Amino acid sequence: MTFKEVVGIDGPFSRIGTLIFEIIYCNVLWLLFGGPIAVVILSYLPIVTNQATYILNLVLTVVFFLNMGPATTAAFSALGKRQRKEETYTFRDFWHSYKQNYKQGLVVALIFTLTFGLLGYAIWLEVVNMGLYGKMMYIVLPVQGFVIIELIFILTYIFALLARFEMSTKNLFKYAFMMANKHLLTTLLCAALLIASIAAFLFWNMLSSVFMFGLCFYFSAMLLERVFRNYMPDEDEALADEDVENYNLDAERQAIIDRYTGKLNQEENQSKE
Repeated sequence: MTFKEVVGIDGPFSRIGTLIFEIIYCNVLWLLFGGPIAVVILSYLPIVTNQATYILNLVLTVVFFLNMGPATTAAFSALGKRQRKEETYTFRDFWHSYKQNYKQGLVVALIFTLTFGLLGYAIWLEVVNMGLYGKMMYIVLPVQGFVIIELIFILTYIFALLARFEMSTKNLFKYAFMMANKHLLTTLLCAALLIASIAAFLFWNMLSSVFMFGLCFYFSAMLLERVFRNYMPDEDEALADEDVENYNLDAERQAIIDRYTGKLNQEENQSKE
């Protein structure tokens, strides 16, 4: 392969460069529409240290983070099309999915926010008042830890499911739970990508957020697409089913009769001539 072929429009250098650009671009869109940038800016603004402004700051932070649900769905939608080698336009695909799935994505994000918030608050109370619980701590904390792990597992699937399929919120949680526990290796890999992205943002460098979450969504979409294919009908089988459903026996019989009688009429006319 010549240097011109390598760096050409269809060459590997161009394809890799385009892919990196799309991942970073989608990552930036997620940061803007999902709320993390707004939360960071809000945290650096000088505020008056009183209870009212503290509560307002907390409420705004929660509102911003709730938008991460629709934004994550949109990121999976845009990068998932890239995985399936469909024609993609990053901003158009992101914005279309963001608008289409905004309400449902917001509801899912709200459920997760409330659940994680209540669990975190409960664990904090139990640790602070450890003496009151006694030996019950050895039962309660592991159970709560198991619930948190299951929530993380569901979290790795649910927004990708919302981006790929149309279903009710109840079914989203149902199928996300089922797939997450059935395909455990894929679930662990996706969870590791998510945790690594968050850890890089919090403990390494905030600038890593420009590409880390995009990489997380891209590779998660690649892994989850393989799982989703197991639950989608084969195209040949779908066409066969469609043919059977649309098959009309009476119509076929009549067509055969028409062809036969037409042939007889044609032979009679030829014999008369």
